[in-house]
Amino acid sequence: MYYSAVDRALTLDGIDCILVVAGLDADDLLVWKAFTENRATMWLGYASFVYWGFESQTKYALYKEVEKRKEKLASYASEGMKMLVTGWAAAAPASVLLDSPFEYSQLIAAQMDAYDNAIQGSVMVSWKVSANKHRILAFDTESMIDFGALHRKKATPVHQ
Repeated sequence: MYYSAVDRALTLDGIDCILVVAGLDADDLLVWKAFTENRATMWLGYASFVYWGFESQTKYALYKEVEKRKEKLASYASEGMKMLVTGWAAAAPASVLLDSPFEYSQLIAAQMDAYDNAIQGSVMVSWKVSANKHRILAFDTESMIDFGALHRKKATPVHQ
């Protein structure tokens, strides 16, 4: 009811915007399909940070999670759902043990590949941290650029 009322109020006031609904309470966002499909200015938001909650995970587990999210977004796209990845970060918990700028860029490439399945695109989030010119720091855009980690590369599968 809330989102219907907000959508109606925006329309009645002549406000031309995109309303992104974050269906965080749903494990499967398909429950939102019927509600959003006839609303041209309503998209579904999908936050996809593989950092918090993954602090003790291995590199293999993190890649497996990214692949799972890729498949889920592809499924939503096949249903015509207007998905926007509202946030993802090119950061990995220390437990993942990325040993080189190349490995770091591969994780970023895997995420970019996964989030390409969102029909409306994705938003990469970064935070300002102290840059270290000799190693990549989580969340630091400057080090990602310095190491070329944001350039599109084909992700190499990681095996356990």
